[in-house]
Amino acid sequence: VGAHARERRGINPFMVMNELEGGHGTLACSSGMMAVHLALLAALVDRPKRVVAGNVLYGATTHMLMTVFGALGVETHFVDVCDLAAFEAAVAEHKPGAVVVESVSNPLLRVCAVDKIAAISRHAGAPLIVDNTFATPMLLRPLELGASMVIHSATKYLAGHNDVLGGFVLGAAALVDKIKLFQKTVGGVLDPHA
Repeated sequence: VGAHARERRGINPFMVMNELEGGHGTLACSSGMMAVHLALLAALVDRPKRVVAGNVLYGATTHMLMTVFGALGVETHFVDVCDLAAFEAAVAEHKPGAVVVESVSNPLLRVCAVDKIAAISRHAGAPLIVDNTFATPMLLRPLELGASMVIHSATKYLAGHNDVLGGFVLGAAALVDKIKLFQKTVGGVLDPHA
């Protein structure tokens, strides 16, 4: 998009997130939790209904995995992201359809080795979903470290003014196409005024 077109239309949040995270496609969602939900749906739709997740995730993410996805038959196994040997063993044992971690956990601020967990996930053939809300792309770019999808709650740092509820999910083109299909089907799009 040329500079004149950007000036006429204003800043495009999709292009900004792609630039910041180095993604191939970005979708804006009604909330960070909708971004988590869509990423998990896209990852698990044609894969084993098992998740290996960090044991210190945002409470609503843990609740979603246990109650919403649990009710749909998805098994979730929680493992300490700071114990790579235990994490690798859990992935080998459970053969997950997806792996979910936070780059910096909310609220305990545990920092995981995204590159190492990405290698473990890749070896198991499972997409890695990284919630990068706390770190933001200014401090960490999980896609460059091997993550398959990155999610953000834009409600926190990205919105900047504490007046917007939103989320982003981005990643490789094939995954973003799946997410786009689910988003059109179940809703969860960002309010145009936001």
